[in-house]
Amino acid sequence: CGGADLRDKTARALWTRAEQLVRKARAPSTTRGYDIAWREFTQFCGDLGLQAMPAVEDTVVAFMAHLEIKGKGGKAQMARSAISARHLDAGERDPTSSHRVRQALEPPARHPEMPCRGA
Repeated sequence: CGGADLRDKTARALWTRAEQLVRKARAPSTTRGYDIAWREFTQFCGDLGLQAMPAVEDTVVAFMAHLEIKGKGGKAQMARSAISARHLDAGERDPTSSHRVRQALEPPARHPEMPCRGA
């Protein structure tokens, strides 16, 4: 009877420590930045009825467009890293590793009909 409780407590302690070890691998400031970006991503997904975990690449690309529209395009790389880390930490496929996501993070190509930013 008491053996099962001890095993449960030991398992919980091991999982807690494992999570601490994984999180310790990142600087506290990185962890805070990832947490903020992940919350924004999950809010975006919830608002649109999209699945945040596991996410598909089109959801990530849509989120990159959302950041750009909101004037937060400079935060896209941090968001990509946060989404990637959350998925890999959970044992899921990284939805940010696709060519489409990399394209979405590229600066816009210059076209004669499109003025440069700030012009």
